[in-house]
Amino acid sequence: MVKKPSDEELEQKDENLKGKNAKHKQAQEVLQERERWFRFFFESAPEFIYIIDTKGNILQTNDATLKVSGYLQEEVLGKCISDFFTLTSKKIFDEQFPILLERGHHRQEVEFICKDGKIIILDCSVSALRYEDGDIMGFVVFQQDITQRRQAEEALRKSEAKYCELIFRINEGFAAIDEKGYITFVNPRLCEMIEYSEVELIGRNIRELFDEKNREILEKELAKRRRGEPSQYELTWTTKSGKKVPTLMSASPIFENWVYRGSYAVVTDLSEIKRAQEEKKRLEDQLQKIQRMESLGTLAGGIAHNFNNLLMGILGNISLILLNKNPSHPDYEKLKNVEHLVQEGAKLSQELLDFARGGKYQVEPTDLNKVVKRSSDMFAQTKRQIKIYTKFQKDIWTVEVDVGQIEQVLLNLYINAWQAMPGGGELYLETQNITLDENYVRPFKVKPGPYVKISVTD
Repeated sequence: MVKKPSDEELEQKDENLKGKNAKHKQAQEVLQERERWFRFFFESAPEFIYIIDTKGNILQTNDATLKVSGYLQEEVLGKCISDFFTLTSKKIFDEQFPILLERGHHRQEVEFICKDGKIIILDCSVSALRYEDGDIMGFVVFQQDITQRRQAEEALRKSEAKYCELIFRINEGFAAIDEKGYITFVNPRLCEMIEYSEVELIGRNIRELFDEKNREILEKELAKRRRGEPSQYELTWTTKSGKKVPTLMSASPIFENWVYRGSYAVVTDLSEIKRAQEEKKRLEDQLQKIQRMESLGTLAGGIAHNFNNLLMGILGNISLILLNKNPSHPDYEKLKNVEHLVQEGAKLSQELLDFARGGKYQVEPTDLNKVVKRSSDMFAQTKRQIKIYTKFQKDIWTVEVDVGQIEQVLLNLYINAWQAMPGGGELYLETQNITLDENYVRPFKVKPGPYVKISVTD
């Protein structure tokens, strides 16, 4: 027979039951509170959040996922999460899913295809949801949109690549140093310029590449870099073979969080410019010498011209005296000697004129009628035993000649004619406009065309 519990025992059991019910109710309230917080977090989070089963099928998703992706909830639920990835991301995710089942967590970047076809980049983090016994019931997936960050990183990478390519291709040297002066970067042009390889330069202190004078300049400039000042200055490098390379340095400091970390400089080779400057100076010096010689030539020409006028006057008077002197006169030979000396002086005067002209003809438009008349009148005054007749072309063509040279040629012809007629005679001078054809000029190697002809006949 079962013993009937006493009232006290029943009362105690009732109290115990009430206590258990209270604890159960309290536990339910805690769970409900946690569920409310989880639901609040799930719905209000800006990230994509999914609950997926052990096959990857979506059981639940939040509003942020639907809002950003453009899908409706019925278009998402029940679908495999990787169905919304690009082929590349889907392949990686599907390959990693067995590992996810084993480890209980996984993380990768995925390319997510929105409903409108736009592709966004998501940082996908997956964690397991477990039963009390530890078995996996499903997974919670957090996906954060990092599209803008990746685009910014890609733009930065492209920009860095572009500028790096530019630095490598420019025809200027480029170098970067740290705060102690050790070289951290050089481009190929600088290596070529100073005859060192990149391996030989990286890690080397830049001060080692200059002589004492240029090191002093460098130290002053590095002090400016530490103060945050950019500048341009000239610096001469010493190459590996010992040659000197003058350059223009365009340097700027490098700061990180207000701390000086070094500097960089664009290095322009001034060798050609320096050589051009030296050549310019040499030519300027040479030009000054030429100008001084031209001044001397002008002076000599003026003296020679005046001296020649004096000689012609003396020669003319001596010729007049000789006309009235019998060759047997005791002064005749003396006068002939004076005449010879005057003629030698005229030759010297001509040499001075040639020097003044720099050995070049002074060609200018000339009326040959005037030249022939002037030279024949002067000769007639000295050789009165010669009768001169002239026949000048009317409207004679202007020719380009050196008047002095033509006068010298005519004077030589007059003298030859006089020497052929010691007893006196007649001299005929004529000018003509003529046109020479190709057959006529071929033996003389001159161009055909219009010419002025001077005839001297005794």
